[in-house]
Amino acid sequence: MIPGHWRRAALAPPFAWGSGPIATGALRTSSEDFKVDEILGFEAGGEGPHALLHVRKSGANTEWVARELARTAGCKPFDVGFAGLKDRNAVTTQYFTVPRGKRAAEEFVGVTGEGYEVIAAAPHQRKLPRGALAGNRFEITVRTVAGDRAELSTSRVVACLTISASSASVATPAISRTCCAPPGARRPAPAAAVHAAGVTRASCCRPRAA
Repeated sequence: MIPGHWRRAALAPPFAWGSGPIATGALRTSSEDFKVDEILGFEAGGEGPHALLHVRKSGANTEWVARELARTAGCKPFDVGFAGLKDRNAVTTQYFTVPRGKRAAEEFVGVTGEGYEVIAAAPHQRKLPRGALAGNRFEITVRTVAGDRAELSTSRVVACLTISASSASVATPAISRTCCAPPGARRPAPAAAVHAAGVTRASCCRPRAA
């Protein structure tokens, strides 16, 4: 028999933060509501047998894009390097390397396929290994926000992100949060916020975990 306190916790679980949310909203109503930019932390080497490609994608997962780039470069998928996986249902930018053969790295700029485009390229010495990135920059937009916007302006919500709410009145208010997160990081530290009519953007950086 299930103990009564277990049943109550399952049917009405306690809130992890206070007595309940100070606001509600819709997350990821479209791919544009979740944006991720990969941060390598280093520049292309400027020479070498590989091309370091900066790719923007939406509606496509990383491994599929890697296979498409391998087809374009005329190499095996294993020869394509990337630092990490990015969400398919989002607008993301990330880096790949491909063996460039006799092609100039710049020739890859403008290569497009279903859901992706190469927006920059430069020569590089080696294949990009997994985990070779400084972090990721996120921008998350919450739409149809309902709640106490005044309280939002002074509250730390969503994993300690500081959210500053605009006082503008709009039909579909939204809050957008931006943060930089190194791999394995915890507890982002809030930084500056930039206001726009009906949309609020807050920035933070997560210190590297000890």
